[in-house]
Amino acid sequence: MSTRFVIFCFPRTGSYLLTDILNKQEGITCHEELFKKNRVELDEQYRSQLGLSRDDMEKRDADPFSYLEAVYDMSPGPVTGFKIFPAHNREILLKLMNDTGIKKVFLARNPVQSYISTLVARETGAWTKTHHDKPDSVVQVKFPVNGFIRRIHEQRKFFERIITAIKLTPGNPVHIIDYSELKDPARMHLLAEYLGIESWDDDVIPKYKKQIVKPYPEIVADWDGVRENLKQLGVDETCTFFDFMTAYNRVIYSDSILPK
Repeated sequence: MSTRFVIFCFPRTGSYLLTDILNKQEGITCHEELFKKNRVELDEQYRSQLGLSRDDMEKRDADPFSYLEAVYDMSPGPVTGFKIFPAHNREILLKLMNDTGIKKVFLARNPVQSYISTLVARETGAWTKTHHDKPDSVVQVKFPVNGFIRRIHEQRKFFERIITAIKLTPGNPVHIIDYSELKDPARMHLLAEYLGIESWDDDVIPKYKKQIVKPYPEIVADWDGVRENLKQLGVDETCTFFDFMTAYNRVIYSDSILPK
C-alpha cells in the first residue's frame, strides 16, 4: 500500500525547498500547494487528467475531497504528498488533521526569519528564487513590531491547532522538522525513515536557493533596535521554531508578569 503524507506549514518556512528535495528522491511525488487560493498549483500532466486549468479553482473547490483523492491516486511512486497552509481550505485541513491514513509532517521556522523573508519578498516581488535567477539588488526593509507580533501569534496558533488535533487522535503520529534542518543529512534521514523512504540521496541539488544571503544588519533598518526588542521576549533570530516558542512562552507567561 502506498504512503500518503501532508506537510503542514506556514508561508516563508522553506516549503518549496522541502517539496523540491523530496521530489528529487526516488519513489516520491510531492506536490506543492494543491489548494492554493489564486491558482491550481498542480503539474500540467495531472491537471490534464483531471480536466483542470490553472484557473479552475472554483471547480477544484466544488468537491475538494474528490480532488484530493484523485491526486493521491494518480501520483506515481509509493510515497505521495503535498503541502498546505492554514488559509488554504478549512474542510481539507480538518480531514488531514484527523485522518490516520495520512502521515503528518509539520515544517516550522523561527518567526523572525520567516517575517524578514516576507518583508524582503514583498519589497522585491520575488517569492521564490532559483539558481538561474539574477541576483536581486540590495534592499533594506523596516521591521514593524505589530506585524511581527501578528506573525508570532499566527504561527503559534497554527502549530498548536495542528499538533493538538493530532495528539487527540489515537494512532496519528506527526514528524516535526525545522527550516534549519532541511540541509542536515541526519535530520532528513529521520524524515525519510518516518515516510518510509527506503533510499535517500544526500547529494541532490535543489532548484531553489536561499533568498536572503546578506546579514540581517544589512537588510533590516535599525537592526540593533530589533535585537533589543527580541531580547525583551527572550528570543533571537538564530534558534529553531520550537526553541523560540519555548523561550517566548516562558517570558510571556512568567510569574512576574501574570497577575497574582
